Amino acid sequence: MKAQKKALPGAGTPDRATNTAGRADGSTDILSQAGSEGKTLFVGSSEVMELLGVSRSTACRCIQQVNQQAKARGLFVVRGLCNRRLFMEFVGYEDVD
Repeated sequence: MKAQKKALPGAGTPDRATNTAGRADGSTDILSQAGSEGKTLFVGSSEVMELLGVSRSTACRCIQQVNQQAKARGLFVVRGLCNRRLFMEFVGYEDVD
């Protein structure tokens, strides 16, 4: 018989449909606020592949290079993802918004 985990008071699973994650004011998650077209703050290898028309390994190398630059600036880095604004700057796309 498996032991059941006790839920912490006030803890619940985030509501992924509305993306409010238990906020009293109903504000949305920061990752969904990045772009007006519903784009997230970070880009992954699939999106880099699509944008640049390159292979997955090349897309991953681009992400690594952007993340190295971000880390050098003292910014937050997520492995396998890179900041959309920094990526667009890296590939020379001026109009990010």
